[in-house]
Amino acid sequence: MNGRFRMLAIFGLILLLVTRTTAANADADTVDLLDGYPQRSETNAVANASPEALGTSPNAALREAEEALATTNLLSRSMLKSARGDQTPSVEEWWKRLEIARGQRRQRLPDEAAPTLVEVILANTPQDLKRTALLELAILEQERNNLSRAQQIFAHYLAKWPNDDSTPEVILRQGLILRQMGLYNLALTKFYAVMTSSLVLEADKFEYYQRMVVQAQTEIAETFSQQGKFQDAAEFFARLLKQDSPLLNRPQIQFKLVRSLSELGRFDQVVFHASDFLGRYDKSVEQPEVRFYLATALKRLGRRDEALQQVMLLLRDQKAGAQDHSELWSYW
Repeated sequence: MNGRFRMLAIFGLILLLVTRTTAANADADTVDLLDGYPQRSETNAVANASPEALGTSPNAALREAEEALATTNLLSRSMLKSARGDQTPSVEEWWKRLEIARGQRRQRLPDEAAPTLVEVILANTPQDLKRTALLELAILEQERNNLSRAQQIFAHYLAKWPNDDSTPEVILRQGLILRQMGLYNLALTKFYAVMTSSLVLEADKFEYYQRMVVQAQTEIAETFSQQGKFQDAAEFFARLLKQDSPLLNRPQIQFKLVRSLSELGRFDQVVFHASDFLGRYDKSVEQPEVRFYLATALKRLGRRDEALQQVMLLLRDQKAGAQDHSELWSYW
């Protein structure tokens, strides 16, 4: 009975420490946001220890409490380490852990990366380290298609650091998530907000500003296209092609312009832009589809011989690559 009371007392002490450390190291909103994330795998030494060893150890009750808290959040587990007297990592060590987690995310190992990122965020670490880890965690959730979770974390990031240099990219990612969820109007609002937020960046961030604006403009056009609003899409794609920015993915933009014009039935413009595309990007992966749009437009304009010539070129090119991509040859 005394052992049971002792274990409960230690339980209470740990929970008190957790509560106080939560207030000191991480705001309540952040703790709530990250609640439920899986913990980092710890050593199984306690679980595998013999009953005799547990019974004779002076820290037996503490280890029993640790086992009982095995399913609690990372912050609780961090406090257990402190109660055991484990050494607190240095700031340099935390940065190293963050870099390891970032590498795991890029290697498509989210279950390995997430616990480390959460631990960095909830630990007593500098704000720039927390900010970087939170952004990494949001990107991780976006990459594994956990869209609602990613959106929550991005929103929390903007609420905590509204004037951060990464704000335009965060808003852009929010727009991409909203579009993927089918919320097109909200996505467009975010893409327009990217351009507004980029205007307040410092002068040395001009190249970053340009890249964000070009990307936002491209996503606006793509959003209209996905909605079937090809009139608006064609106008935006055409405006983008008039820019001389090296940041533009010109083959993709011109391809999507051709497709939008084809949907609108503007076959004379399809012939012009498709012919220009084939002259510039004849090795592009979109080349077969652009040639198909060109053949269709020529046929609709009554230029049947030219249309047939484009069909024959399409089949010839696809047959040449049939050995490596037989499914494409079958499709055409």
